[in-house]
Amino acid sequence: MKSASRGFTLIELLMAVTLAAGVALLAATLMHTLIDNSARNAARLAQHLAVADLQRMLERAWASRQAAGFAANDKAVQFISSDKSVGAKPIELDCQSQGNAPKDLVLYRSLRQARDADAAAEDPGETLLSGLTRCSFGYLAPPAGGREPARWVADWEEGKPPPAVMRLDLTTAQGALPPLIVAVDSP
Repeated sequence: MKSASRGFTLIELLMAVTLAAGVALLAATLMHTLIDNSARNAARLAQHLAVADLQRMLERAWASRQAAGFAANDKAVQFISSDKSVGAKPIELDCQSQGNAPKDLVLYRSLRQARDADAAAEDPGETLLSGLTRCSFGYLAPPAGGREPARWVADWEEGKPPPAVMRLDLTTAQGALPPLIVAVDSP
């Protein structure tokens, strides 16, 4: 008597292996995408936290800035802050190219003993933000004679009282960040 049970054919076995390989490939692709997205989100979160820290530092230092020693243009600003965290020393914030790539900018902060270029830095400075493709400062100029509206300018004349409002525009490879605007009452 013949048995009624029957085994798998070679074609059925190959189809099952192909289907299992397709499911495994799909699962691996999904895992890779999830890991990649997680890493990108972690980098974005770190950048947003760094920007929030920068905003707080700028607000504190700008609120306690002094008129003496103020100099500014679109790539750098120098001022003396009476903020206790810096000890009433000149602060220099500037946008510098990192390496040879002009589109790889860093926002850099240094605290100096004096504004003299030959003076030794009290600290070596610190990178506040890196990986920038654009970094520029702007200053709100008050209306001239009350006839014109206030306007943003890139350079601030040395010897003029410091502006009440400063703006920092930052762009990364992922796009423009919201401008950081710090303002205080006129000194």
